[in-house]
Amino acid sequence: MKHKIMIVDDEPDVVDAVRTMLEAEGYEVLSAYSGKECLQKLKNEKVDLILLDIRMPVMDGWEVLRKLKEKEITNHTKVVMLTAVLQIGEDIFGLQDVVTDYIRKPFSREKLLGCIKKARGEEEKPKLLGKLIKIRGKDRELDLELTPEARIETAMKYNI
Repeated sequence: MKHKIMIVDDEPDVVDAVRTMLEAEGYEVLSAYSGKECLQKLKNEKVDLILLDIRMPVMDGWEVLRKLKEKEITNHTKVVMLTAVLQIGEDIFGLQDVVTDYIRKPFSREKLLGCIKKARGEEEKPKLLGKLIKIRGKDRELDLELTPEARIETAMKYNI
């Protein structure tokens, strides 16, 4: 299954470069050139990850992030913030915990792909946990099927 990523940046060159990199890696890429366009497209599309520029005219990345987190359909979507300069005074209060990562511009292909893989890895943790819970449940079912003698024998054999 292809992962769907949205790139949101007011600089067409950045959008085109990122799109080219990601499509070469097999990702499905949506693009938006403003915060408003991003929010509009996400009414009809679900994405796995958003690469969101911080400094854009009219609606900056922080405002877009606030609006994304207000909506049930997008409030769990992973967001990587893109920035030329992240200043100490950036308006991140209350949002730092919902940002998956930051990438400083200009960034290399390797840095971008590494960041995306990191975000995808975090996405896999709940799936792995679910599998582990199922396995442990099966273990318990098997344990209940054993007779008391078989349990003692198994415990002695494996030192448990």
